[in-house]
Amino acid sequence: MNKLYATAVAVLLAVSVTGALAAQPSKKPHAAAQSTKASGPAGYGALRLGMSRTDVEALQASDGIYLTDALTVAAPNEKFPLRDGEEAFDAHVMTPVGTDATGAHLTFTNGKLTSLTIDLDSFQSQEVSKQLAGKYGTGTADDDMQEEECRYGNGTNFKISYGIQSIVWRQRVSSTREIATTLSNLRIEMCPASLRSPKIGPIERRWVNLKIVDPQDEAKKNLF
Repeated sequence: MNKLYATAVAVLLAVSVTGALAAQPSKKPHAAAQSTKASGPAGYGALRLGMSRTDVEALQASDGIYLTDALTVAAPNEKFPLRDGEEAFDAHVMTPVGTDATGAHLTFTNGKLTSLTIDLDSFQSQEVSKQLAGKYGTGTADDDMQEEECRYGNGTNFKISYGIQSIVWRQRVSSTREIATTLSNLRIEMCPASLRSPKIGPIERRWVNLKIVDPQDEAKKNLF
């Protein structure tokens, strides 16, 4: 089990995606206007990065996406400690893709939304992937799925698969900030210790995360 998969398992058990500092685009007088096609979203419908907590809580059904319960302070996560100025909350949101409210994790930095994670089922994940690819292109795919054969003394053997697949879309918002949108699919499955032991998995979790990041910080943290 490699480090990326182990980290993803920790995310499944206690999701606490930390946001980066809010984007602060510099104002340059007389700068030439550039009309470039967006390479990624700035939010999930009306729920957009940069919004205040008050604005997020004010979203209604007519906006297409809205909170169905109050924001609750997220439990601390040692693997993803909050930075100065950050506050993390859990909630449930109703989205245009699906008929039931789904789990969400929101991080605010200095009062502004800088990271948003929304849980997805299989259908929602396919729809989100289709919409993102249709508007912003295929993105950058990373497939860390692995296959392992479970072998036992009586000759029984079977294969399992585990790992994480993700697609990332990046949208530059300033010289030092970009919005990274990551659509992920995590699969957990392990060989039982014996044929009498219960099988572990497969367990699957899917989610989409949007967050404001510093590309240089991301490059330093990326060990893969």
